[in-house]
Amino acid sequence: MDYPSKWSKGEIFDGSGIFFATGAKKHSRPYGEIDVSASETHPDNVVPASFSLGDDFEAHLNGLKRFVRVSKIDVLERREIQLLGISALSVKDRYADPLDHSSWFEEMVFAHRGDVVYRIELECRADQSARFEPVFARVLSSFQFDCK
Repeated sequence: MDYPSKWSKGEIFDGSGIFFATGAKKHSRPYGEIDVSASETHPDNVVPASFSLGDDFEAHLNGLKRFVRVSKIDVLERREIQLLGISALSVKDRYADPLDHSSWFEEMVFAHRGDVVYRIELECRADQSARFEPVFARVLSSFQFDCK
């Protein structure tokens, strides 16, 4: 994937994903981070008929509420798109971090291909979203389902 060379890169989700981050200090959150992950949609590899891209987003929101300090989440945009010929869900949201009194912005794309759900996610300080959205678009445009 195409990402800025000065950003750090690492593995996430036990090797099923990668992240790119910038502005990270040793013990603080980065100013901007992009995560790309692929995971099975269902434990027994059977996708329930009622399973949808919206379910992926709702699971993400529930995770934010449970594991990240979040006081308020505003969904700014939610729309269906095509990602390499596959139906996908694009979502933008903003949430408040009550401990450091900051506002964070997320842009995510969810896509199912076979029994795998792909998630490409930007998370950055809300006041930096104009700076990081073009980087996210660059990563998204270079995304491939199959790497050679």
